[in-house]
Amino acid sequence: YCRLCCGFFGLVWLGVGAPILGLVLAILIAAFWLFSDVAKRQDRDFVTSSSALVTSAIAGRTQALANTTIDYAYWNDAFNAISVKWNEAWLDANYYSSVADGMIVFGGGRVRHAWFSDAPEQQANAIAEAILGAATEQQLLSAASTNETRSIDRFAVVDNQLIGLSIAPIAMESETPRRVSRATQD
Repeated sequence: YCRLCCGFFGLVWLGVGAPILGLVLAILIAAFWLFSDVAKRQDRDFVTSSSALVTSAIAGRTQALANTTIDYAYWNDAFNAISVKWNEAWLDANYYSSVADGMIVFGGGRVRHAWFSDAPEQQANAIAEAILGAATEQQLLSAASTNETRSIDRFAVVDNQLIGLSIAPIAMESETPRRVSRATQD
């Protein structure tokens, strides 16, 4: 009788249990593959959207910096305080920004004025000199001095930090090429 029962249950197992076990294993493998595929797709989408966000943030920050640079460079009072008769007190009172982290006035291959939002004066001077070096190395100062219509915008590494540079020559507001170019940029 025991042999007969074992044989019967063995047949039942082979007829019913094994297919169920096979189906369960197939479902587990399919579910694992599906979850793995969904995770890979999410990772790719995350990389794509993160790259787009970073690119957009950099482009927006660069444009804001360029606009700020043009606003400060294309200003009669700035021209008078920098180019006509040097006025450090005017610069201290007027050359700061909520958009830029720092503003530097170059002249004669040296830093003439530097303002930084979060740096002590000694550190600000060192940063300004490093930025002057980076701008000189990339030949931005000479390019900006011949550029009448817009700022020169680049990135540089200063003290192992990536910084955005925007450089424009100081000029009068009434210069027609700049005014026309500025209107078309906005």
